[in-house]
Amino acid sequence: MVHENFEHCKEGKSVNLRIMLPNMSFNMMMHLVFNKKYFNTKQSSIKKCEVFNDFLIEELHLQGLFNISDNVSFLKPFDLRCFLPRGKNILMKMDQFFDKILHDHQIDQKENVESKDFVDMLLSSSQVNNYNYTLDDNRIKGIINDMLTRGTNTLSTTIEWAIAKLVRNPKIMKRIQDELDHVMGHDCIVDEDDIPQLKYLQAVVKKTFRLHVTIPLITHECMTNCKVGGYDILARTPIIVNLWTIH
Repeated sequence: MVHENFEHCKEGKSVNLRIMLPNMSFNMMMHLVFNKKYFNTKQSSIKKCEVFNDFLIEELHLQGLFNISDNVSFLKPFDLRCFLPRGKNILMKMDQFFDKILHDHQIDQKENVESKDFVDMLLSSSQVNNYNYTLDDNRIKGIINDMLTRGTNTLSTTIEWAIAKLVRNPKIMKRIQDELDHVMGHDCIVDEDDIPQLKYLQAVVKKTFRLHVTIPLITHECMTNCKVGGYDILARTPIIVNLWTIH
């Protein structure tokens, strides 16, 4: 996918980043977690990928919506915005997808297939219980879900912000291009091993992280009674942290 868009750019063709970047990040996470690339020439794989990607998008959308029941204690027993049935439906569909993935990997392990990915590592860890902690299928599926939901949208959004900033600041873009040409040479694709040599590119990435936090608000739960800024915070109180103000 990267090579395809690289060729489009060389030919002067336009690339829709709003479509390309989420697909690219989703493909990367799928390859890391499942050892599969779902955006390829196989139409059946593309269809499965699009369906699962729709579930991820809807899950992220639900997580970002304001739910008054989460913030007003006496309303917690009530699902005023009907989030519960929508969440259960998404969970059921994604659970079926993950069950198929785990089943395929378990068959591969029995047949001693050499290729290893993140799911294989989790399944191997579930067979070793050195810490009195059972890593069962439900916990594995939860970890996989966290990897995909947290690793796809955040990656593509950050890259999109970085490119948008560079387009509006051509001098900085030119300096990055000069560094790439000097370190890598012309028409070369950057590899992970080359990143330590690209000091200015690293600085631009860190600046993007600072200016454009992908998730501006995060929620924590206070574990014990404490005092913060002169305010008494009771145990099990949800605390919303504004990362934008920190930066």
